[in-house]
Amino acid sequence: MALVYLGLGANADPETNLREGVRLLAQRVELLGVSSVYRSPAVGDAVAAPYWNAVACVRTPLAPADLKQVLREIEDALGRVRHLPDGRKSPVVTFDADILWAEGSDQPPHADIATRAYVAVPLAELVPEWRHPQTGETALALAQRLNVPPLERLDVRLDKPL
Repeated sequence: MALVYLGLGANADPETNLREGVRLLAQRVELLGVSSVYRSPAVGDAVAAPYWNAVACVRTPLAPADLKQVLREIEDALGRVRHLPDGRKSPVVTFDADILWAEGSDQPPHADIATRAYVAVPLAELVPEWRHPQTGETALALAQRLNVPPLERLDVRLDKPL
């Protein structure tokens, strides 16, 4: 069974949708922990609401492709609409979950780990000494480098019931 780190995000009723996404995730994989939740502006979309982001650590026997399918099913169950009728990306995200890094996988880490504070900061909470295989930086060093200006840490815990 592999440890897998997942990036979680939402900008539509984010507290409710993130909590429900984590609850559904815990029904499909072993949930080991969830970082704090951070609010960040939408990237590249001035009209989109701010996102709430976190990172979850799970243990699963699923291969990355199978886990990705599970994540998509959870996104769909929470009403995720990826594209508008005109083909543009939807600015409203009920729940988004991405595999950031899977222990023992030959797939490289998700690119956002090395470029986005909203991924690096919560990841560093869970595994500060994890080393990015391409940059050689620890998760903590990535978080410190990318977190300018600092993200807003919210007083919300996703691993606690409402």
